[in-house]
Parts: sequence; C-alpha cells; structure tokens
Amino acid sequence: MIVQYHRNYPGDPEDLVFRNQAGGPINYANMISREFIPAMDRALVGPVRFHDLRHTYAGMMISAGCNLKWLQQQMGHASITTTLDTYGHLLPGTGDEAISRLDDLVFSPGTAPGNFEQVAKMRHVSI
Repeated sequence: MIVQYHRNYPGDPEDLVFRNQAGGPINYANMISREFIPAMDRALVGPVRFHDLRHTYAGMMISAGCNLKWLQQQMGHASITTTLDTYGHLLPGTGDEAISRLDDLVFSPGTAPGNFEQVAKMRHVSI
C-alpha cells in the first residue's frame, strides 16, 4: 500500500505517510488517547504501552528466523550490539543447543569421559 502510494505520488522522501487533519505530523499524545487506547479496549487487551508493539515486532521477527542484521536496520539501531543486547535472549537455542552439542562431542558412543585423544580425532585436532 505504501509502495503504491509512493508510485502514484512521488515527492520528497521525507513526506509524511500518516498526517493529521491539517496535513501535519500526528500528535503522539492525541494518537495514543484517541486511537490506540480505544483500539486496545475494543480488542479486550490489557494495558499495553505503544512502545511494547516495537518489542513484539522484534520478537516475532526473531521467532520467524529473521536475519539479525536486517532487524537491526528495521529497528533503527546504530549497532548490531544494541539489537543483540536488547533481543539476544530471544534467540532460539542460545545456550541449550551449545551445551547439547558439547555433551554429544564428549559423551558420544565410542568416547569415554576424559578420552581426549578420541575427541581430538573426531574434531581433527592434534593434542
């Protein structure tokens, strides 16, 4: 819809997509009190801050397997560090998967705990 709008009405890339009745920028406080809160009430959703929608979006994108560098750009973060610090805990398998792989490596059939030569051979590492 927005792409089609820009095709039909090319202009300054800084043009507003959503405007108030006078054509200016929407007043945040008015939008929250007149539109957002009533919409949440109609949807029978408890108190939600408008900013929570941003976090919900990021979390859903991570759950969908979104590329984190792309998400960083979408969120407007100057650094991937900000994105990872904020949403890194949502990454699937962050710790459990690594621990499971380590267990498989050390305790897989044919290796005994402490059998470092077998583990090294499995990983093509000299000890």
